[in-house]
Amino acid sequence: MAKVFIATRAMDEHAIIVETALQNKGHQSCRWFGSDFPALQAVCCSIGPEADLALSIRGPGIRLQRFDFDTVWYRRPARPVAPSAWLHPDDVPAASRESEVFWQSFPYLFGPQAVWVNHWESRARTNNKIVQLCEAKKAGLRIPRSLFGNDAGKIRNFVTNMPQGAIFKTFFPMRWLDGDTLYKANTKTIDVEALASDRMLQMVPGIFQERIGKKCEIRATFMGNHYFAIRIDSQSDARGADDFRGIPTEQLKVQPCILPRDVVAKCRTMMKNLNILFGSFDFIVDASGEYVFLEINEQGQFLWLEQLCPDLPLLDAFTEFLVAPSADFVYKPRRGAVKMDAIVKHRHYERMFEEDNEHHVYAPDPVLADPAYQFGVRVTA
Repeated sequence: MAKVFIATRAMDEHAIIVETALQNKGHQSCRWFGSDFPALQAVCCSIGPEADLALSIRGPGIRLQRFDFDTVWYRRPARPVAPSAWLHPDDVPAASRESEVFWQSFPYLFGPQAVWVNHWESRARTNNKIVQLCEAKKAGLRIPRSLFGNDAGKIRNFVTNMPQGAIFKTFFPMRWLDGDTLYKANTKTIDVEALASDRMLQMVPGIFQERIGKKCEIRATFMGNHYFAIRIDSQSDARGADDFRGIPTEQLKVQPCILPRDVVAKCRTMMKNLNILFGSFDFIVDASGEYVFLEINEQGQFLWLEQLCPDLPLLDAFTEFLVAPSADFVYKPRRGAVKMDAIVKHRHYERMFEEDNEHHVYAPDPVLADPAYQFGVRVTA
């Protein structure tokens, strides 16, 4: 039996499904919500000349007096939410700052002997889009010509000189609600005429890349030495011409695929150099069949692959991976594998959302839309 600590946020579907699957397999798991701190959660760290470092956490759904977990899944943990209703408005900034600084020390205390997926020190570097391209190039993957920044003159020159045109994307996902309508700032083809004024280009840095003609797109999720990949026929729908995320997840045309051996080897090299055990890769396949690296997300959504391709056992594989995470992990299918569709149809699944909503501080994942717009019933790519 393994013990898995899941640093996440309330109503995170991936965490709920994975925890349920782990418990169904007889393992212990604990979800920790950083947003419950400090209003609903008491955290203490002690050390002294005669006592080793000790951490305790007490709050709704969690009582820890010692941290003896085998694995830490650092799954998009929520940051502290200051209880402004309890404080004088002038005290909120100081209270928020103190909570934030103390919160930043938590990763140093979470299971120094545990295996991390992925280690918190690797997260910032891995999720930096400029570092990603540098590491992908170093590993031998083809990358698009790219310009990052806010120099209007260089941006205009770059866009002008792209033979097949250019695309624009943001550093951070932008999503907002207007009434009941959800808007997303996906990757978009642009020309010089479409650019904003020089002042606006300088005020809002962006990512500009050469436009590469697509045959299709690839999403590949690596767990140690094992991967699952799907081919996304994004070009069959005008909404996906620039970005497959323009197509509702349930309407995507996909099929499982096998990556070229050299691409697999280069992905593994990149993960080793980034010091991560898990990651989701996005590729374009151009007209000649060559793979072009776009990005890697070290905590990318992955259960939607099983949602669209039920024969891909991502949930069962990931739970097996969390029990014994390593760079050498290889999934071995077996009878009795847990299935995502069975879990999401169970009443226990909906009850966990209800309990999260009732007993915990909800902090939206800034990388995703509101949970109501997530996977199957809820999750998104």
